[in-house]
Amino acid sequence: MKRFGIITFLALLEFSALFAQYNPYPDKSIFAEKRKQFMEIIGDDAVAIIVANPEYKRNNDVDHDYRQDSDMFYLTGFEEPESIAVLRPGAEKLRYTLFVRKRDKLRETWDGHRFGVKGAMETFGADSAYTIDEFDKMLGGILRGAKTVYHNFGADEELSESILERVSVNAGRSDLSMKNARYELGEMRKIKSDWEVKSLRKAIDITSEAHNEAMKSARPGMGEYEIEAVIEYIYRKHGVQRPGFPSIVAAGSNTTTLHYQTNEMKMKKGDLLLVDIGAEWGYYSADVSRTYPVNGKFSKEQAAIYQIVYDAQEAAFKISRPGTSRKELSDIVRNSVIDGLIKVGLLSGTLEEIIKDRSYKKFYLHGFGHWIGLDVHDPGSYTEDGESVIMRPGMVYTVEPGIYITEDDSVDTKWWNIGVRIEDCVLITEKGYELLSDKSPRKIKKIEKLMRKKGLAQKD
Repeated sequence: MKRFGIITFLALLEFSALFAQYNPYPDKSIFAEKRKQFMEIIGDDAVAIIVANPEYKRNNDVDHDYRQDSDMFYLTGFEEPESIAVLRPGAEKLRYTLFVRKRDKLRETWDGHRFGVKGAMETFGADSAYTIDEFDKMLGGILRGAKTVYHNFGADEELSESILERVSVNAGRSDLSMKNARYELGEMRKIKSDWEVKSLRKAIDITSEAHNEAMKSARPGMGEYEIEAVIEYIYRKHGVQRPGFPSIVAAGSNTTTLHYQTNEMKMKKGDLLLVDIGAEWGYYSADVSRTYPVNGKFSKEQAAIYQIVYDAQEAAFKISRPGTSRKELSDIVRNSVIDGLIKVGLLSGTLEEIIKDRSYKKFYLHGFGHWIGLDVHDPGSYTEDGESVIMRPGMVYTVEPGIYITEDDSVDTKWWNIGVRIEDCVLITEKGYELLSDKSPRKIKKIEKLMRKKGLAQKD
């Protein structure tokens, strides 16, 4: 009896530990809404075959950390590799089928829990489920009656090629075509539901806290990697599984490299530090950038460039509302940057002349922003019916003007190695916009004030 009690206790402990782990979406019905919407878009004569990302070898017998394909997750919430979701809008009953790995006690002892066929139905709401090795022989039945097969090309190239080949073999008719499901799903993903915005808020709040701790911690003589360590500590403290992208922690001349990711240089007095980071929460990624002086005080030239970038952001915020086009946002940011660069003498001529000869591109190298969501650069077209996309409630995007001045004989040396990017996340609401990343300071005086405090790196 005593032995039975111990075994029961250990079993319960194992069960409770399993379900006490990171689980941001205990209610899986939220994914059913996405499936319903997607099936309405593709129509009753279509079938969708959405596959998981494969596992990737890092070295020898070590894999890279696994992350599910964003579209697969969007429709299912299912995070395991070697899985396929089949959606058949025209089916009477079995509209949603999952193919998954079978339960395997030995492999689960080594690698962790698998949901298996039973879990695919009970936990993830599949109408039917089978082991992944049954997919190939069932493909012919899956395709029966379909005119279009939608597939998320790019997730697993080897599997996609196999599906393409099998579609050709099994179809046996000329009216069956394949389409990339990425387009329809990308357009769906442009408008975020309430639960998606909730996940983005959390990711952005954690990222903002990481920025604030990084600002307080930065000191001359520290390595960029030490600031990265502070950032990732904040992530893990909040239970973040992974960054949404590799952190950019760039000091001095590195601030002028847009996607610098080495993060190994020692920071010097007089350097700016450009930090572009994003925590991922529930698969949704933040993307927030801050730039500040390592010694806590902007120089005259650094402050001048910073203010130009800040003013360009503010110009975009003022017109961020339903009905504003992406082109209007892009134009107002570009024009604000050009006006600022003219005032400090880095550009000469009129606004119109500079736009025409594109001389501003020497310092302003990228667009004003991008969609964010399940991917840090979320899919979704920037045009609709040949025109610039119009902002609508539920759209979330970044506003991230940047000015980058490298060592260049045509520019006064006082401007050299000044790279400034400020990036914030904007949600379009019914009445206007909400700045989601306002918990980390952007104004010069507020940044300098925060930097006078001790950060995690200075605490005993």
